[in-house]
Amino acid sequence: MNIEKQTKYKIYDKLYKDLMLEPEEIESIVNSNKHIHELVTTKWINEPKEVNENMFGFVYEITELDTGMRYIGIKRFWQKYRLKPLKGYKLKRNKLKELDWKHYNTSSTIMHYKLNINPYNYSKKIVHICSSVTELKAIEAYRQLEYYISGEWNILYNQMINVRLRIKKDDKVILKTDKNQNKKITDKELNQLKDEGWIEDSDIKSIKAKRCKEC
Repeated sequence: MNIEKQTKYKIYDKLYKDLMLEPEEIESIVNSNKHIHELVTTKWINEPKEVNENMFGFVYEITELDTGMRYIGIKRFWQKYRLKPLKGYKLKRNKLKELDWKHYNTSSTIMHYKLNINPYNYSKKIVHICSSVTELKAIEAYRQLEYYISGEWNILYNQMINVRLRIKKDDKVILKTDKNQNKKITDKELNQLKDEGWIEDSDIKSIKAKRCKEC
């Protein structure tokens, strides 16, 4: 199967800019259909050699070489699943399973369809590796907003920027009881603050102990 000249030159330019290969290496890859197929469909640019549990996922950018259209998305490295409790224990065990992210293409329906038809016309690049779901969604939205703010939103296949994040603070919330207005934080509100990472069990105990002294 021969590659059209226009697509061939697009791939040549992409290899030079993104991989910084020597001209001889680029010519060898471009002239090999097999290598081009592996580059576009299975090999991510900036692909990590190995992943660990501290690496939550990555933000990627896929480029359509003949049009310059792009898609920005996210992919997780791991899937969490639960196992039955060990004998004599009640709590279930959490395990991580590595997903097949190396062969992942895109979450864009139209780009996924077009990529399957002509995989030689697409370049897949990992632009940022993230350690949490908050960082993952924040970086994805940030990169999409960069295109929107710079007036280049039309070159993205993305149709919307949809993000809602709960971002934890480094400092703990200082909780005080307003005696004049007799307002107190309920147990339900305390548990909600704990779930959101604002306070810890020790903080809840100290607040409840203070309540008892005031009673």
